[in-house]
Amino acid sequence: RRGPPQSPRSPALDAPPRQSPRRPAKEATPRKKAKVEAPPPPAAAPAKKKPPFRAFEERWERRATHKRSAAAEKQLLAKYGGREFRDDDGAYIISTENLEWSAEEGEWTVLAQKKRKKKEEYEGYVVNAQLRRMIARSLPARDVQRIVDDMTEGDEV
Repeated sequence: RRGPPQSPRSPALDAPPRQSPRRPAKEATPRKKAKVEAPPPPAAAPAKKKPPFRAFEERWERRATHKRSAAAEKQLLAKYGGREFRDDDGAYIISTENLEWSAEEGEWTVLAQKKRKKKEEYEGYVVNAQLRRMIARSLPARDVQRIVDDMTEGDEV
């Protein structure tokens, strides 16, 4: 701003602050302390429901079962990981952590563990029509998606 410098004893500095014509001055009132409640304990995360099991060999799956790559393993785990099935020896759960590559066969195998015995070793099952049938049989019909048009030979469900 331009103009004469104001001295510290200027009458403009000694004047009381202006009040807004729209708001009248309020007297200070003591505030009440708000009641703060502890947040509720976190609810257990609902179990993530898997999408319906596709009991057929999908197009991407044909390539993925015979391709040794992290992407192929991830896709196969998304489809088969955590699925349950029954074999002649009992009920099994497929590992959600990893698959095993069979260099001799050149294909992925799922690692399954007996359902009741958590300390038991994993058994390998080849990703094929037989595995898909075993998984489909162990699920309720509403959780299994079947198609007839694109089935390859040996994929009867």
